[in-house]
Amino acid sequence: MRNHRGTPGWGFLLAGDLFDLAVGAALVINPSLLLKLITLFVGIWLIANSISIFMKAAVARKDQNKNWTWEFALGLFLMLLAVIFLWHPMLLGISIAVWTGLAFIILGIFRIVLTLRLRKLRIQ
Repeated sequence: MRNHRGTPGWGFLLAGDLFDLAVGAALVINPSLLLKLITLFVGIWLIANSISIFMKAAVARKDQNKNWTWEFALGLFLMLLAVIFLWHPMLLGISIAVWTGLAFIILGIFRIVLTLRLRKLRIQ
């Protein structure tokens, strides 16, 4: 803290550090807050992407591109998914848990196969 005058933007760095500390403490105290934040972020992200896809579908339809219906259907699906996730945040949490679990299972299988192959190479 003694050298804070020589560091430009020191106050912003300290404010960011305090914000990180507060967010970390809030997540430790209330872990369900993380699920709510992730759900909100994913829901808004899906809505923004679906709107973008709807706009692309409208341009494709105007250009008489036959694939506009697929783009429109994808936008509709993403919008529906966003509404479901925002309406029932637990579904997103379960989905994240399942996909994370599957990722660890695949990683474990990969590492076992890799270890066995390396062992086989060492024996030869």
